[in-house]
Amino acid sequence: MKSSFKRADRLKGLFLQEIVQAVRELKDPGLAGFLTITDVEVTQDLKEAKVFYSMLGSPIDKEMAAKALERSAGFLHNRLFERLSIRRVPVLTFVYDDTPEKAQRVEMLLAKIEGEGKEIPQLETPAKLDSVASKSFPRRRSRKK
Repeated sequence: MKSSFKRADRLKGLFLQEIVQAVRELKDPGLAGFLTITDVEVTQDLKEAKVFYSMLGSPIDKEMAAKALERSAGFLHNRLFERLSIRRVPVLTFVYDDTPEKAQRVEMLLAKIEGEGKEIPQLETPAKLDSVASKSFPRRRSRKK
């Protein structure tokens, strides 16, 4: 029985696991903050892989982490080649993932809206609109049991 998953999709999880482990072992001073590898995207031909990461810290810390990851790309590539028994290991490029920051901003906006909603009274629907709606969409009959 043939699997419906493509090889690149199967290797994606393996790459993610190995890259996370290898990044933990890096001793670069530029990786001083809290760094998280969030995802890996691999091209179908396995020539390139985008490694998405997020980091808590100041913009300077994020810039230092980006430079440190670029410096360590060769080491990480060699580490993947040693640990995995595959012919071709993709070239790694690192991309900052700002999804956690966007999610936090959305949460703040929702909390702000919720806080404002308590102060603003709910507007009532005019009776005219209710009558128009009930005429255009007749109500269902209730089922008799």
